[in-house]
Amino acid sequence: MQFWRGILLFVPFRPFLRRGDFEMKPVTEDVKRWKLMGMGALGMMGIAGIALGVSFADALKRIAGLLMGR
Repeated sequence: MQFWRGILLFVPFRPFLRRGDFEMKPVTEDVKRWKLMGMGALGMMGIAGIALGVSFADALKRIAGLLMGR
């Protein structure tokens, strides 16, 4: 029992964990920022795709109307 308590409370190991946490925060913040930017870009592409699809469908409707004489 005493052996495991000594391993769990091994003091020199703790600063490495704390130092690693501080080094990881900027990386995770960058990844979150990239993720949000990517989601925004996908949203903009979706809106542009919808606009293009509606424009194309309307153009086909007008061409069909001209060919049918309406």
